[in-house]
Amino acid sequence: MNGIGIQRKASNRQELKTPGTIGTLKFWYDMGDARTMYSDDGSTALTDGQDCYRIDDKSGNGLHLKNSASAQRPTWDAGDGFLDFDGYGDHMSTNDGDNSGDAQSDRGSAFSTCAMTIFFVIKPDDFDGNDNTEITTDGSDDYLCGSQANNHCLIRFDSKDRWSFKLCDTSGSADVLYIDHDLNFLVADGTLIATCRVNSSGEGFVYKNTSAGAATDTVNNTAKIFHWGTLGSSGALGATSSFDGKIFEVIGYEEDIDPFGTQAGKVYEYLKTKYAAIL
Repeated sequence: MNGIGIQRKASNRQELKTPGTIGTLKFWYDMGDARTMYSDDGSTALTDGQDCYRIDDKSGNGLHLKNSASAQRPTWDAGDGFLDFDGYGDHMSTNDGDNSGDAQSDRGSAFSTCAMTIFFVIKPDDFDGNDNTEITTDGSDDYLCGSQANNHCLIRFDSKDRWSFKLCDTSGSADVLYIDHDLNFLVADGTLIATCRVNSSGEGFVYKNTSAGAATDTVNNTAKIFHWGTLGSSGALGATSSFDGKIFEVIGYEEDIDPFGTQAGKVYEYLKTKYAAIL
């Protein structure tokens, strides 16, 4: 067991189905896999305590994340296998800091439909949402991820008991799903699996480990989709709209995966065995 309550069980990893064999994988980032971590643009292996320039996408789709701005890179902990984002601009992007442009191509890699499921293994250090139920108020906004440019799409902690998902159409018109729930994300040891899901009807859900939160209003499922491009912020610019905490693994699927069904059960089994989280 390591210092933050996560235990990796390497001997079991090869016996489990991996994320790439489970569904329609969009992206997969494993911060514990040293083979995917670099201190430059793909040639020099990252070492413990260094700031991360690049992490490779293990899905095979080539959605590698980078940041050439040295002051806005998360720090790697090789022992526990996470990237530590400081909440004040640390982020990584598929377009390496270019926040310009408003065309659809500038927003990142589009999902094929509104349906999506993203699994995050995270330990938030701080929450600073909009409804004053957070731990502190130091100015960060807890944007966990987003599109490449101009905040077109995002997933955000608003507080301990509200999340927001923002999806947009080809013109940039956006809808936001506000998900109010009774799942307390402010726990003493906050390492958890957070699952963010939008089904084919445009209805959004959030889950803490294997507990279900409330559903939200629907978006227009014929027009709104998610664009993937940035981890740790709502866009590649970074700034203060960024996540404050540790990210261990992110797995995104281009489909709606019921967290209580057989398919998601395989993802949970992979993550629970790998991290031995108390769920």
